[in-house]
Amino acid sequence: MNADIKFSKDLSDRLSEAPLYRKIDTGHFFYSAYSFVGFALDLPCPVDKSTRTFHLDIFPKSVKDAMAKEPGDRPSAGHVTEDGKLLFTIQLRGTCMTCKSSHVDLLLQGFTEEPVDLQYGLDVPRANVFLRKIGQYPPNEISPPPVIARYLTTEDLDLYKKALMNLSSSYGIGAFAYMRRIVENELRRMINDLAESQLATASRIKELLASHDNARMADLVDAVLPHLPPSLRELGDNPFKLLYGLLSEGLHGRSDEDCLAKAQSLDTVLRFTIKKIQEEGSEINSVREALKNLRN
Repeated sequence: MNADIKFSKDLSDRLSEAPLYRKIDTGHFFYSAYSFVGFALDLPCPVDKSTRTFHLDIFPKSVKDAMAKEPGDRPSAGHVTEDGKLLFTIQLRGTCMTCKSSHVDLLLQGFTEEPVDLQYGLDVPRANVFLRKIGQYPPNEISPPPVIARYLTTEDLDLYKKALMNLSSSYGIGAFAYMRRIVENELRRMINDLAESQLATASRIKELLASHDNARMADLVDAVLPHLPPSLRELGDNPFKLLYGLLSEGLHGRSDEDCLAKAQSLDTVLRFTIKKIQEEGSEINSVREALKNLRN
């Protein structure tokens, strides 16, 4: 059964981006490191200074040579816990397919949440195996992307770095708390920057800011939607309303895993919104400069 496994691109993306210790459902039953031989991950290459495809193999080679040569061989008794659940650890090395010299080492823990019965062979239905990345070197980059670092205030940039540190270790409650504070501090400033931009609707956004000065932020984020640039309206949702909506969601009673997912969503929407705000101003200015040059 292991030999026939074809992991999806979705699993590749999740495993590439996953912080340490986060549980990932593979959607398959397997227990052999052979399942990952040739599996591709997109990771930063320190040589090319960009994201490249890394192909995985069992590491070190002496371990691969000592393992059973058939991917479908049974696991050893040590792979099964006392309560009958599967638990195993595999070490892998990824090699950059572009430069051929960069490597990333991964330590993965595989496990099932239900007992498994191995005595009837491999053709019977099995419980899904979950993965945790319990080690990675070099680690995923946790420094803020330049577009965020340039935009945030000094105070909020410090909070953002702390949020990323929490995300990298799957500390969901801490990450969500930091991300909420950043959004709370930056939301009105982002709208204000659009009002001060070269957008055709900038004057209308400025009027809304003035008329909603003492009003609830919820009313402002609703009112600003028709005046946002197309790049921020193409989502089909109001990004400012999405960001503001998560501020009202408390931490009480939420699991760490749920908070982690919320924090990652906040981060994604925040990065997109800030990037588009900066791109809009830059693009309009460059086009106006080009038009000026054509007229001269």
